[in-house]
Amino acid sequence: MFVVRGNSTYVRRYKKPRDPQSSAQLDQRARFAGAIAAWRELGEPDRQRYRDRAKRLRRTGYNLFIGEWVATHGQP
Repeated sequence: MFVVRGNSTYVRRYKKPRDPQSSAQLDQRARFAGAIAAWRELGEPDRQRYRDRAKRLRRTGYNLFIGEWVATHGQP
């Protein structure tokens, strides 16, 4: 498996990612799912406002929205 880190590329064995299925992890996944659903429900004018704000921060509108939504909606 090839891995790029910074400006270097190296080879390492594939390691299957852990999936703990803990209640905290499942809560976090539910929170992100809610954020994604909320983004999909936004109209184009609202999405564009996020894109405009995000451009100044060197982010995407999607990432800005998801970050703010997760931060303001706490535990599901």
